[in-house]
Amino acid sequence: MNSLYAYAEAKSVLLSILNREATLHESGRYSELGENYDEVDQRLPRNGGPEFAKLLLALDFWSGWLDSAEHDWFFYEPIHENDWPKLARAIVRDLEADREPNDPVLLKHFAPRPKGPSLLSRVRALFSGEN
Repeated sequence: MNSLYAYAEAKSVLLSILNREATLHESGRYSELGENYDEVDQRLPRNGGPEFAKLLLALDFWSGWLDSAEHDWFFYEPIHENDWPKLARAIVRDLEADREPNDPVLLKHFAPRPKGPSLLSRVRALFSGEN
């Protein structure tokens, strides 16, 4: 397993990913979303300090985006298919400014939760037999 990210590296990785995913989504290339998700999920510290909260929100947002894409854009009302890249770019702006996202929709769905791998990673592990 790779080592955990330091804050600056994690922030850089998530900025790059959210920008890439927004571009892929806007191009209709949904099947390409989520590359490297599991690695990023595993390497992002869950107890790395309060500065990581906004990065965990970004990761949970990405997880929700992938989940929504796999389920025909359901389950994250009021977020609709075309909202995901816009919200991703809003998170990017917040991360670049080193501020906490404060959009109520983002906070409702993606505020940091208990420590550990994301739901998407846990579900994937169950189906791959890696408990």
